[in-house]
Amino acid sequence: MPLFSSNYSGSLDVKFKQISLKEGLSQSTVFNILQDSIGYLWIATDDGLNRYDGYKFTLFKNDKNDPQSLMDNTVLSLFLHKNHFLWLGTNRGLSCYDTYLNKFYNYPKTVGGEKMWVYKIAELIHDEFLLATNLGLYKFSQSKGYSKLPFPNNLQASALMKLSSGEWLVGSFSGLYVYSPKFNTSKLIGLKGINVQVLLSRVNRPQSIWLGTEGHGVMSFDLRKKL
Repeated sequence: MPLFSSNYSGSLDVKFKQISLKEGLSQSTVFNILQDSIGYLWIATDDGLNRYDGYKFTLFKNDKNDPQSLMDNTVLSLFLHKNHFLWLGTNRGLSCYDTYLNKFYNYPKTVGGEKMWVYKIAELIHDEFLLATNLGLYKFSQSKGYSKLPFPNNLQASALMKLSSGEWLVGSFSGLYVYSPKFNTSKLIGLKGINVQVLLSRVNRPQSIWLGTEGHGVMSFDLRKKL
């Protein structure tokens, strides 16, 4: 799937290829991208789920007359599970697309009249997922549904990263938290007041992470000094 190419002749010359509405992308706002083992590129947009094979797009959208269609057209996050179950975080909760059967299973969630926006999905344990949402931190399984986890009230969770200890870093709209599945606790470890949107472990320095923020640029954080 030739999305971009690079030539090296003493210095790196990277050539970018843009994939836009002109090529068939359903919407120019892209929230997440994932490539599966077959090579398909799955693109989460503000107007449906796009599948790109390197040549053409296949669009998946909500059909109000089809309960097995995508639950909502705003797709915020993606997570591939067991190679053929594609989990999607929408602004109404979770959808799961079975790529073998070509159908969606939908799990809407509303709390106090407010719909759940799922910003990030990660596997907590076997068949159980950790969710960063506008309603806080949640876990989800198909057998038990949604369960709210300890997290400050009215605080949105926005990013997730698993640590070697088994704990999870949770970026929020106001600070960086650590969640312990063992003790089912969350605590603030720093950056209160800062909106943390992206978490990335630094190469060869697993105790130091990069953080992408809203309004404060890129920051580096040393876990050894805070945990």
